[in-house]
Amino acid sequence: MNEQFQEVIETIQLLQEEEGLSKNFNELMNKVIKILQSDSDLALVKALHELEGFNSIDMPSYHRTQVWGVISHLESLK
Repeated sequence: MNEQFQEVIETIQLLQEEEGLSKNFNELMNKVIKILQSDSDLALVKALHELEGFNSIDMPSYHRTQVWGVISHLESLK
């Protein structure tokens, strides 16, 4: 696994432990984690692409802000 993604994966896992998140959200986050754990050269691009769709998922604004933080962290790795 790419070490630069480890912090992002840990952040996503902490977010998933919080209550009140939908099944769709958790599925999306699991998909992003699997992408980041892959050895693909395009893992960063694929993960960002998946996260672009999170706006359509119903979630509290606090959690939405945390996801934006994950997106910002990934974009800084480009």
